[in-house]
Amino acid sequence: MVNTQSIDNSSHFNNQQRDMNNYENAVFVSYAWGSESERSVDDLERFFSKQGISIVRDKKNLDYKSSIEAFEQRIGRGQCIVLVISDKYLRSEHCMHELLMVNENQNLRERIFPIVLADARIYRPIDRLNYIKYWDEKIEKLNLAIREIDVITNLASIIADLEKYAQIRNSFDYLTNLLSDMNALTPEMHIANGFSTLINVVECSIREKQDAAKYGTVIYQSKMDITSKENKTWEEFAAFLPKTAPDTDKLMFAAYYRSETENNEMAGTKTITTTYFRRARWHRPINLSATANYCASKGWLSEVGRVKSQKLWRITKLGYETVNAKTNQI
Repeated sequence: MVNTQSIDNSSHFNNQQRDMNNYENAVFVSYAWGSESERSVDDLERFFSKQGISIVRDKKNLDYKSSIEAFEQRIGRGQCIVLVISDKYLRSEHCMHELLMVNENQNLRERIFPIVLADARIYRPIDRLNYIKYWDEKIEKLNLAIREIDVITNLASIIADLEKYAQIRNSFDYLTNLLSDMNALTPEMHIANGFSTLINVVECSIREKQDAAKYGTVIYQSKMDITSKENKTWEEFAAFLPKTAPDTDKLMFAAYYRSETENNEMAGTKTITTTYFRRARWHRPINLSATANYCASKGWLSEVGRVKSQKLWRITKLGYETVNAKTNQI
């Protein structure tokens, strides 16, 4: 007799392993267990699953007896990580260690998508200092306990925990300052729109990485002297960008050209699609509004108003630098 339960469990395990190993497409969630944090993750998972997006979370993907440390390292290598930041998160060594792992793998701002709960007090310096004092106290308490041991041998794991606390404390101001600078919507806002804003920017991030994997690193035709763009038509300027480039790059090129050459700082996505994408003979993007929201989450675009419910965007200083960096690649 075939054990169908065993087959189902095996299939479930294989699916989990595939999600865990596919870092480009997996969406990880880092959160503290219990109360509002867990409810937010449950809501997030429900809405994401409706869009066919599977999320990786410890309660679902961390099997019995599996290594917590290894799971935290996997999250650290993830390319899309939703952070549900709460007071409990900021005081948790496991949660903060996950955030440290993400930061160690570089491009932190581009890879994280934060949701900040009301009890996470990261927006005022005095409140962030209170958390730093909390970690100082944990360090001091463990340090004193270690000193009380007569023979300090065979304490490698305890010393490692002490060092982990110190890393969290030393990085806390930088990490929370970055989080406080990001326009993170509240759980109530996300639920009200069915997590559509978060889903859109995550989908854009996944598509961008899939395009990079499919076409390889985008190599531009030649180094371009960006200062000589005044003499270039839009078609000539756009020709430096391969047609296989991600929609994010195409949108940023259009915003840059519109601002610098045509002296028009503001543009809606409809204008960019009908004017710049059409003239450059680029395929119309599936959802340019989502692409613009994604660019805004990176700090490349800034919303400056609305006309007939359509957002108007302006390229930021960071956006200029991003376009300059791309056009100066070989």
